[in-house]
Amino acid sequence: MAMNYGYILAVMLIAAMCAPVSASETISDVEAKAITSRVFNALDCDTNGFVEPSEVDDHFAQLWHPIDIDRSRTLSPREYAKTHKKLDQKSADALFADADKNADGEVGVNEFGDHLRRMILILDTDGDYEISRDDV
Repeated sequence: MAMNYGYILAVMLIAAMCAPVSASETISDVEAKAITSRVFNALDCDTNGFVEPSEVDDHFAQLWHPIDIDRSRTLSPREYAKTHKKLDQKSADALFADADKNADGEVGVNEFGDHLRRMILILDTDGDYEISRDDV
């Protein structure tokens, strides 16, 4: 029997993304929507009206290049702010902190991809690992 490594990788990715988030890192639906509504069209690469976590990888460059202004392969808080709708400073700080997992004051490429996947899972209320335009 041939191994379907793509399927195995997808299952491992989903399992990793479903790891619990500590209370101090909890992101509200409003905050998650602020990010995903801005990037929904770029993420919905198959234009089926839904975004799955795997689509973050499929079209990540379309999201990254316009916001990484200085081409440093990291996002400063100012660059990161371009990813969300206007939020109060507390919400913007919470989103940046969620994205900046290593707390170095910048959001790296991998951190940003993981962050977007977490936002999708936060908004995935029916557990089907995808969100629709109506969800955001």
